[in-house]
This record gives sequence, structure tokens and C-alpha cells, in this order.
Amino acid sequence: MTRENTVGIIGAYGMTGSVVSKEIMRTTDLNLVVGGRDEGRAASLATELGVRATARKVDIYDENSLMSFCESCSLIVNCTAPSARVLDIVMKGALRAGSHYVDPGPAMVENLLPYGTDFEQASLIGLIYTGWLPGVTGLALHHVYSLARDSFDGIQSVNVYFEDRSAWSEAAFLDMAEEMAHGSPTGMFENGVWKDQNMIRVTRTYEFPPPVGKRRVLAAYSHELEELAKEARIPEMGMYIGLISLGVLLNVAVIKTLKMDPEKAAGRLRKAWVKAGKKLGEDGIVVAEAAGKKGSRETRVRLSLYSKSPYFMTGLPTAISVRVILEDKVRARGLNLMCDAVDPAYFLREFEKAGVTYELVEL
Repeated sequence: MTRENTVGIIGAYGMTGSVVSKEIMRTTDLNLVVGGRDEGRAASLATELGVRATARKVDIYDENSLMSFCESCSLIVNCTAPSARVLDIVMKGALRAGSHYVDPGPAMVENLLPYGTDFEQASLIGLIYTGWLPGVTGLALHHVYSLARDSFDGIQSVNVYFEDRSAWSEAAFLDMAEEMAHGSPTGMFENGVWKDQNMIRVTRTYEFPPPVGKRRVLAAYSHELEELAKEARIPEMGMYIGLISLGVLLNVAVIKTLKMDPEKAAGRLRKAWVKAGKKLGEDGIVVAEAAGKKGSRETRVRLSLYSKSPYFMTGLPTAISVRVILEDKVRARGLNLMCDAVDPAYFLREFEKAGVTYELVEL
């Protein structure tokens, strides 16, 4: 087993990590090192994956342990959580070891993007936001923009809408709570410039495709919009988050108003979220729409992806990200958000091969 054809996955036996591991084994001939603090769980996963997988204990908070793991792999996938607490620890280990890097977590990217110059100087590639939310959200937005740019006479707006009612892990809700604690500005991009707007002004009703239907959504800032918004400079670009239920919305308001401790906030938010999911059904949807004109006719193009398996839809694009790096299919070198550096049409084709269906229509 050589370093060049070996990928290391830290947090491999978690819900996302196990999907990434299985998809890489299914679609490549790479060797895997699956790691985490629980050596027994890692060994069990390696046995399930087969002869190309080996297990290794790794503690990311022990520098020697992390470096030893990273140095044995040409690419590191960081599936540890919560990403708001892990921050740049695993990324720095990969960088020092000379390994490419993939991260599906929703970490605040201002902690990660400053390493872009280091990745470029080391001739390494890093992709972050490679999951479902964020990840597929950015891919969908970029794809409908490219379709509209090539076929519309003028583009008025490009927006992405999503809702997910899945019972995510405690770590996932801690990430949400940490993001709320840091502000979560509401608004949208207008002609390439971010405009803060009052929460009430940017809350609207949106009709998701079946089976989701009509929902209240809120426009909030996302790093996935920024580069495309600056490039496209169209009148409106936004990311709209489904408000799940009145109970979730009220809890969000309380958490933000009281500036609640993230640990307490995460528990409170998860309780309301799971309750809503049990009532409405656990699923998720991403919809991107571009609106504009063809001649004198107003037209829209819409891409929608619906899933009842959010962890699969987090792990799948992460596994594809590993392949596009090692197959040199990344459009931008250094460290980037996935949506800014890959061909979204390629990912959609790979989704289809994996059994994921999507709908692309012109309205």
C-alpha cells in the first residue's frame, strides 16, 4: 500500500464517514485508512469494507497521533464533529503532512480559507463544504446559474431554497447553535453586494416541489453565494432556509435573543427539530431557481433534489470530491469551497450513477 493511492478518513465510523468510506470503496481502487478515537469501531468498519481498508486509532487533539495518521495518506477526509469545535485542527495536520484535504462540515470558513495560500504554495488541493447542507446547495445554485447564463437573454435572480427535517446528531445541532451565536446575518446579494436586511423583510412563502409543498423560508448569508454573486452581479441572489415549524422558529428566536450558551441552545433546538420531523416527516430538499428572460418571455429554470437520506447526501458528494481531486478534475487549485472549484454537471451525473434522482425543468 503506497501513500499515493491511500486516502485517510478521520471520523470514518460516524454516519457521514461510513458513507464516504463505502462510496470510495465502491467507485475506486484506492486503499483506505479508516480512523477515529475508538479503535474497535474503526476495525469493525475496516472488516466490513474489505482487504483494501485498514483501521487506525487517531486522536486529532494529539499532534503526534494526527501527524502519524496524515503522513500515511495522500488525501485526508475530515468527518469529525462538531466542526465548530474542531475548526482547523485536522486541516493543519493534512497541510503539514503534504496531503490533500476534503471536509463536508459546516465550519465557519473564515477559520479555514486563510490557509489558501499555504495550500497553493504546497501544490495541494483542499475542498470544503462538500456535503448536503452546505455543499449540494452551492452546486445546485452554480448549475442553474450556468444554464441561465448560457440560454437566457437576461438574468433577474438566482436563488437556492432548502429545508431539512432530519434528526441530525447532537454535534450537528451544536454547529447550528455556534453559528447562531456568531450572528447569522439575514439578507441577500444585490448586484454582487451583500445587503443586510431585517429578518421580517426576507422571510417569504415558497412552494417547494412535491412532496414538500408550501413552506416559510428565511434568506440568510452563506459563503457559498459570495464568489458567484461577485462574478455574476445579477440583481438578486439569495439562500433561503426552510423554517421547519413554528416551534423551531420560536426556539431560534429565543436562542438568538438570549444569546444562549451553545450547549444549551443545541439541546433545545434539537428537541424542537426532532418533534417537527416526527410530525411532518424526516426528509430534506434543495431547490435552485434562476429567473430571467428569453426575448420578451419571462422564464425560469429549476433544479430540485429531494432525499430521505441526509447522511447519504452528505457523504456522497464528499466521496466524489475525493475522486475529482485525485483525478485532477478540480477547476481551481489551492483551498476552495467545493461549489467554486468543481463542475456541478459532473456531480449531478455521478449522483445519478449512485441512484440519486433529481428534477431539472424550465418553467
